[in-house]
Amino acid sequence: MLMKTALRAISFSLGVMFFIPTLYANPIVKKDAVMVEPLFSETKPQCAGIYVVDVPESFNNGTHKAKYDDFDIESQFIYPPAFKQRIALREEALRNQKTSQKNAPALKEVIQLPDNQGVIFDRNISGQDDLGRVLEAHMYLNHIAFIITTEILDLSSDKYTERKKIYINAGFTEAEMNDKP
Repeated sequence: MLMKTALRAISFSLGVMFFIPTLYANPIVKKDAVMVEPLFSETKPQCAGIYVVDVPESFNNGTHKAKYDDFDIESQFIYPPAFKQRIALREEALRNQKTSQKNAPALKEVIQLPDNQGVIFDRNISGQDDLGRVLEAHMYLNHIAFIITTEILDLSSDKYTERKKIYINAGFTEAEMNDKP
């Protein structure tokens, strides 16, 4: 009985191997080659996840935003003077942002990155207590401006002593109550 089952399995496997046609790509016909060859005559590398693929030079990737873990990342080709102006205008807007007196100022800290590569704004989340904040990094590398944002929890202020006790009683550690690096 076992021998019959084994023979049937082997016969079925061989039948599948020999009778199912193999899959292969059809060669490009002449009329398609006329369109494809000029398209791929000049290519540029494009990152797709962990792979780098050559795409036509005319290809324009419309996606300039990505999410990686808790970080939102935006990128844009920009010249250095425009990047400096962008930072100045953003800082001015954050300094002028209205917030309640108990959560003032809306812009908590401005951190300059080394070698003048950018800046990080530590700001309040609009309409919330200042324990929930956003770190907004503006970085510049090879004519590409990056804006990287993430939300953090910061209970380091003395006004949150009572909330700290609640978090500690709930089992949180000191490190979990202050996400700010």
